[in-house]
Amino acid sequence: TEFGLFTSFDDGESWRPLQRNLPRSPVTDLAVQERWGDLVVATQGRSFWVLDDLSMLRGLTATTTSAPVHLYDPRPAYRSTWQAGDGHYARDHVYGAMIARDMKARNAPEGAVLDYHLGADAADVSVEIWEDADVGSGVGQRVATFDGLSGEAGSHRFVWNLRYPGPARARAVPGTYRVLVTADGVTDEATLEVLKDRRLVDISVADLQAQWDFLTEAGVSMDRLTTAFARADSTRRTVSSVVDTLGTAHADAEWLPGARARADSVVAGLDRVAGALVQTEGGGWDREAKLRRQLSFILNESQTQRGEYTDARPTDQWVERLGDVALELEEWIVELERVISGELARLNEYLRENGVGVRIIAD
Repeated sequence: TEFGLFTSFDDGESWRPLQRNLPRSPVTDLAVQERWGDLVVATQGRSFWVLDDLSMLRGLTATTTSAPVHLYDPRPAYRSTWQAGDGHYARDHVYGAMIARDMKARNAPEGAVLDYHLGADAADVSVEIWEDADVGSGVGQRVATFDGLSGEAGSHRFVWNLRYPGPARARAVPGTYRVLVTADGVTDEATLEVLKDRRLVDISVADLQAQWDFLTEAGVSMDRLTTAFARADSTRRTVSSVVDTLGTAHADAEWLPGARARADSVVAGLDRVAGALVQTEGGGWDREAKLRRQLSFILNESQTQRGEYTDARPTDQWVERLGDVALELEEWIVELERVISGELARLNEYLRENGVGVRIIAD
């Protein structure tokens, strides 16, 4: 044609433009890249133009557009390692060279591209990702849920970045996943295949599973640390507040100094635990790195190289270091429980013996 690209959904009875961002120009030839279903358009004067992924057009029928929700079959998603973040420089994901970001063309979205259609407006739309039984934990667990998506009638695109939620942000192991899109209680689902980067000839899926296991274990430790610190900090503030309130209400009570002394012992113990877990007094690099910083270092550096995510089995040294940190974390969690079950319990018992109707509960 002389004026762009056109398509027909009724065997040529009628035609409509399919321009997107294709400039108005003569189209001299069309070809479909069969592996991925991309449409390559040759123009006269505007070079080549590519329409990524024809699966939505191929699946577009009166049935799919009238259904409450329809999830198109997604094409496989590669677990790739290109750098997609902000910054002055980016790494070309084909040749590996560092180039100025303004010289790098925009790539297709990194991750799994999920296209779905809503036949009518919906108030509640969500996407769920589930493992099949041969991925990750091996029990078909839910990976993530994304709520609050647009409920406007029509076609929508959601991109899953192949990451699990949580502090580890571990990337999905190559394998088969299930995708569910739900609109106002009506669900459609499809199978998603996650593939290994084909350039990683010396890295196996088992290596990537080992990386996922390692990062997940580190993430569990980080969650336990966060919970322990929050409990220590909250309990410390509660003890201090209650004793201050008692001091105001019972300033002349004979038992008050004893209560303050016991409360000070509890607070000191909780501060000791919190200070071992988190950098509470300045965070300069010349200071001892507390456990949260050490865990953050493990989570970040074990899966990156020069700021980019890498695909590799964790080294023996990383595994050993995580084991050391997890063991030290466990010791401080035990110490936290000792302070709560020992010194805090003695404070509560002292208040009870002196007829004070207050019992301090560890949050």
